[in-house]
Amino acid sequence: MMPPSERAGPHDDQNDSGNGNKREEVQSPHRLLECAQVIRHHQFLRLVRHFLVQILHGCTETYCTTPTCLSSSKRQTSRPFRAPTQLTARALAYYLASQDNPHRALCPHPLNSDPDDMVLDDGSEGILTWRAHQQISSPLKATWSQVDAHHLDERVLRLRDDIYQRRQYKKDYKSLGQNIYDTIAVISSYSKHMPSPRTLFDIIRSPEVIPPSPLDGSLETSHAPKKDRGTPPANAPSRQSSQYASSIPTREDRPIESSRSSSERSSRLHVFSHLTCSLLTKMKEENYDHRDDHEADSPSTYIVDFESHRRHRPVRPFVNRSLFFTLSDPESLLKSFRDGSSSDYHDSPLPHLDAYLLSNAFSDWDRRNGALIFDSLYIALDALFRPPPEIDTQKSPRLRPASKMANPDRADSIVSSASSRYLSNEEAAHIVMICIHALTALVYKGWPATWAEVRVFRGWGVVIPGSSPETDHTESFNRPWLRIVDELEYEPAIRLANRLLSGIGIRMCFEHILTSLDHHEDPDTSAGPSLRVDGLLEILVKHLIVVERVALAKKARLKVDAPPEEDPGWTVTSTWMEWLRTIIVKKFDGNAEVNKWGSTGAALLVLEKLYAESSALNLRKNMFHIPYLNKRMNAAEVPNKFLSWEDQPNTLHLLRLPFLFKDNYIVAYFRTINFTIMSNQFLQATRSTELRNRFDSFISAARMQQVDELLQVTADEVLQLKVTRENQLEQTLDQLWGQEKRMLLKPLKVRLGTSEGEYGLDQGGVTYEFFRLVLKEAFQPQTGMFLVDDQTGMIWFHPATFEPTWKYQMLGVIFSLAVYNGITLPVTFPLALYTSLLQPDLSRMNIDDCATDFIRDGWPTLAKSFDDMLAFDGDVSETYMRDYTFSYEAYGRHVDIDMQTACSVEPTASNTPLVTNANRHQFVKDYITWLTRTSIKPQLDAFREGFRTCLHPASLRLFNPESLRSLVEGNPVISVQLLRKHTRYEGYSDTDPIMLDFWSVVETYSQKELRHLLEFVTSSERVPITGYESMNFTIAHAGGDTELLPTSSTCFRKLSLPAYSGRERMREKLRIALAHSEGFGVV
Repeated sequence: MMPPSERAGPHDDQNDSGNGNKREEVQSPHRLLECAQVIRHHQFLRLVRHFLVQILHGCTETYCTTPTCLSSSKRQTSRPFRAPTQLTARALAYYLASQDNPHRALCPHPLNSDPDDMVLDDGSEGILTWRAHQQISSPLKATWSQVDAHHLDERVLRLRDDIYQRRQYKKDYKSLGQNIYDTIAVISSYSKHMPSPRTLFDIIRSPEVIPPSPLDGSLETSHAPKKDRGTPPANAPSRQSSQYASSIPTREDRPIESSRSSSERSSRLHVFSHLTCSLLTKMKEENYDHRDDHEADSPSTYIVDFESHRRHRPVRPFVNRSLFFTLSDPESLLKSFRDGSSSDYHDSPLPHLDAYLLSNAFSDWDRRNGALIFDSLYIALDALFRPPPEIDTQKSPRLRPASKMANPDRADSIVSSASSRYLSNEEAAHIVMICIHALTALVYKGWPATWAEVRVFRGWGVVIPGSSPETDHTESFNRPWLRIVDELEYEPAIRLANRLLSGIGIRMCFEHILTSLDHHEDPDTSAGPSLRVDGLLEILVKHLIVVERVALAKKARLKVDAPPEEDPGWTVTSTWMEWLRTIIVKKFDGNAEVNKWGSTGAALLVLEKLYAESSALNLRKNMFHIPYLNKRMNAAEVPNKFLSWEDQPNTLHLLRLPFLFKDNYIVAYFRTINFTIMSNQFLQATRSTELRNRFDSFISAARMQQVDELLQVTADEVLQLKVTRENQLEQTLDQLWGQEKRMLLKPLKVRLGTSEGEYGLDQGGVTYEFFRLVLKEAFQPQTGMFLVDDQTGMIWFHPATFEPTWKYQMLGVIFSLAVYNGITLPVTFPLALYTSLLQPDLSRMNIDDCATDFIRDGWPTLAKSFDDMLAFDGDVSETYMRDYTFSYEAYGRHVDIDMQTACSVEPTASNTPLVTNANRHQFVKDYITWLTRTSIKPQLDAFREGFRTCLHPASLRLFNPESLRSLVEGNPVISVQLLRKHTRYEGYSDTDPIMLDFWSVVETYSQKELRHLLEFVTSSERVPITGYESMNFTIAHAGGDTELLPTSSTCFRKLSLPAYSGRERMREKLRIALAHSEGFGVV
């Protein structure tokens, strides 16, 4: 970029050839950076003064109810009233004015005093007050006694006296707060007379003589930063350090004539009308590369044209004004950054936005001009809040005149003319993506390992970690994460992110209303395909998918390989997701019900969309966890209230988004619900028994027997099952058949093998053994109810079973009892089953385009053959010769069913259609539907009905298919290292020689032997979903060397291990104990 000539300044009319078509003259004050800052300052000062008056003087309304109004405080007090002091009023006024929505705290009634009476009029349209204020608050002149009165105007001296009169002399001089709010700076900040934006605009546009060059030795710059820290001469003229004072010359200070010949500046103000990525990068590199190191490390958040390097003064204001002019106006922003023409983005809904160019263009601006980028984009986001015409016409006419009550200075407010129209979704997505790139480019890229640590402790709501909860303390936070944290906590960026999410939420609300209006006008939507255009979130997610695909392709070209489970580090999507988590953590108030259209609700909805496309967006599941939410919520009340919560159009419940929580939290919520139901049933039985005993003496024995029969189900405190080790399945089904639901909801107790001489107290271990034996018999091939894959061990329903459906329903009840009582089952079902169990209505379940992934875990060979057929380039009908049939084996016979006619056909039938290139996708979809749904519909429906017997339907919404399978089946793979890490010892320690021998033996075990060991100690061969730490695996000292075998207490997960005298002796004793571990007894 070639900026305006340094000699002619940014106001020169002559445009360079490269950027002439992008130059535009500023016509409105609110489009100028300096005026916009004055407008913002004006609005804040009005709020502060209004609050001061209502706190100190009150209003004219007798029955005022505003808490901070003096009139309300006087009326509602129940004790002697003491009016607030000036210092109290100032502190409270600044606090109220700095809130997110300060207008809610304003008193709506006429005040007893005019807030404008607090302004100190200097008679110079506010310019003199600004100059005096800068001299008063200059860091080089701490007190007024150090200011040379000879350089001050009489009006400045009068202002000084007026400010001194407003100080409060009766105060606690040891109080930091009172001394701060009684300083000259604070008093001047709310009482100074500010120049109007129009006055300031006219002054800036007026012709001005260029100051002499700093190379001229006759010009002193006493307050300019110097490389050496020498003291300026005593007679050096003082320079204004204010950003405005440096750029706003007063009439008294303008030089009338100069000793040097100089050219006049034009009265026009030119800026760039729109920006491109290359132009923004050149502005950054060419106009800010001359700063010294001290300035580079000291970002300012208040940017104007004052600069110690005077020869760059004509360039810096032009750059800042151009950035503000373009980034704060939606129409200019829509014309900008359209120089991306890469073919990689051809399938993106925003093909003109190149993520790599935008990230480079927006990076490092915070250290060059502070918050200017973020404050400008904040203003442009007003366009997202403009309602569409369809909604605007639906407003009540009584609501429209409210706009007439707007601020009389509305013309000076920072409102772009572009916000007067409703933006399309593509236009809104363009602005949103620019804001996303500005936010993500701010954050340091770092290393993937650093980002993994940052995500962990920020998910806990920790800003600077000492040691975050549930963090492995063996790993210290010694990587450069501090810079990432600083940038994620940068207040202007947080303000922009919050505003951006509020705008996204409002746009989603508009889309929801428009959809409702369309449905109301045309309720019959089944006549044809939907013509609904993509919403804002859909456009953003589709574009981000392309962005991440391009980034991964670039890494592949650079041969940068990373494990799939490793944190992706800095990417556009992952960093944007970290901003979402930041807003959620900062705005969450502990209430599980969140406004769907606010910034927090919008962040949650965006996270939901990102989670649904996490694989395409290169995101990991654990990156979505926010443990801070669990820490702030009431974990006992929220899950139970969730059962009665119904979907609402404007409210979102956090438990509807289970991906935000770790698995152990979800299981805790689920078991809290079940335990509450179980406790209520137990308490009801206890109360019924007490009531029966009260009337025992009033009822005859014959009548009491009849009462006991009627109250049997109600009075039983537990559900007790008695089975032997023979025909456990039949005995269990006989006892469960016909039981009332309230009986099944009571605590389960099992008596196993008592007739064979066993005697075990059921504290959990016997129940595990009972379910293992019953399900082992149910899944035997001889029963003909299920099929078991020889290779994967996967269990599935038999499509041609002769067993009645009630048996499947009762097996579902057994599964429901196990899950309800917190038992992990030794079964292996495919994800297709758990997907069906979670579906409210199976008839609406649809197999998507990634159909092969739906069956890959259960039928990997079949899924691979389908993938090969779908990717085959030749003629499928000639090569595969596959009939359009569903095939299975049953009782030694091969069965083919025509999926188009749903009737059985002979394998040699000639009228069966073949699979062709045209119908192969539909064939795969139909075959998987038949495999997982149609061919086993009666069995699956009966099993689903039984599975939902003991479980509340709302509680199942906490799970997805993967987490539900982990809850039911646990983890079949056992890690010796993790088991050893979470093992407890009684009488031993981890370093004892006996324990070293024990773990050396266990480390040589196969997975089958490890499952036997786990079953011997805990009665379950699986690791529960809550992990090894929840197993309480304990090894207890059981005496010295002996011939006795190790024993276990399965109810307490305790292995009693004698101190055997040798590793091989211990190996042999463990082998014998694990081989003959069936049976219970009391030791």
